[in-house]
Amino acid sequence: MDYTLEATQRKEKLLKTVYTLQVKSDTTLQKASPLLSNHHGMGMVTEHQVHQLAEKAKGICHDLDNIRNLLHYRQNDLVQQISNPNGCRYGGPSGIHCSLDGSIYVTSENAPWVHILTRSGQTLQSLPCVERGRESESFLPEDVTVTRAGMVAVTDMMNGTIHIFNHHSKFSKGEWIKIGKVDSPRGIGVDSTGRILVADYTQGKVHSFVLDHTFKIQNTRSVSNLRGPRYVCLARDVTSAGRDKNWDPRILPELFGLGHLHYSSLSCVMITQNSFSSLLQIKAIPFQLLV
Repeated sequence: MDYTLEATQRKEKLLKTVYTLQVKSDTTLQKASPLLSNHHGMGMVTEHQVHQLAEKAKGICHDLDNIRNLLHYRQNDLVQQISNPNGCRYGGPSGIHCSLDGSIYVTSENAPWVHILTRSGQTLQSLPCVERGRESESFLPEDVTVTRAGMVAVTDMMNGTIHIFNHHSKFSKGEWIKIGKVDSPRGIGVDSTGRILVADYTQGKVHSFVLDHTFKIQNTRSVSNLRGPRYVCLARDVTSAGRDKNWDPRILPELFGLGHLHYSSLSCVMITQNSFSSLLQIKAIPFQLLV
C-alpha cells in the first residue's frame, strides 16, 4: 500500500467528497419529499432543470461506480508491469493469454502480430498474421488463446474468421490456417476438454467446437441470447453466486478488455457482455451447455 502523505490526502479528499454528496442528497431529499407530497405543483422548478439534474445524477452515479470498482484493484501491489510489445506504433493490447508454462501471448489493436513473451516481458517470438497463398494478405487478430495441442488460435473480427497457427506446415516458418467463419468473432478460449470457445459479438452467441486432425470443425454447439459477448474465459464453479446475474467487473480482467483466467478445476464459462449500465455484465454459463 502507498502510505505517503500524498496518498493520505487523496484518500481524505475522496472520502470528504463522497460524504458531502451523501449529506447534500439526504438533506435535499428530506426537504423536497414533504413539499412534493403535499403540493400540487413544483414551485418554480422547470422541466429543463429536472432533466439537467437527472443527467448530472446519472453521471455522478457512473463515476461513483467506477471509483468503487477501481478501489478493489491493488495497483501498488503489482509485482511488475509489462510494456506493450508493439510500443506506440499501434493501439493498446486487445487480447492476452497466459499459458501454463508462463508464456504470455499478446495481440494489439490494429497490429498484424501475435507476440509471445516471457513472464518478465521479453519477446520470445513474434508471429506475423499473414495468410500465405497466391497473394499474401495480413489480418488483425482480435483475441488469442492456445489450443490443447499447443497451437496459437486467434479471432479476426474484421474478416469474421478464426485462425490456427500450424508450426508443422510446408512453410519453414509455419502458416496460419483459416478454420472457420463467424459473423463477428471477438473473444476466444479453450476449455478443459480441448474445445474451442468463440464469442460471436453481433449475433449474441458463444460457439463451442473441436478440431480434427485436418483442422476441420466438428461438434459445434452454441449458446444464444447474449448481449454483445466480448471475451470468454474459464472459471471455477460459481453456482453459489448465481449463474445468471450481473457480476461485479472486478471478478475478471475483461473489465479492461484483457485476458483469460485459467484454473485447474473448471465447471463454467464466464463471458463479458455489453451493458448500458456502468457495470460490465459478466455471465456464467454452465459448462455442460457448451459440451
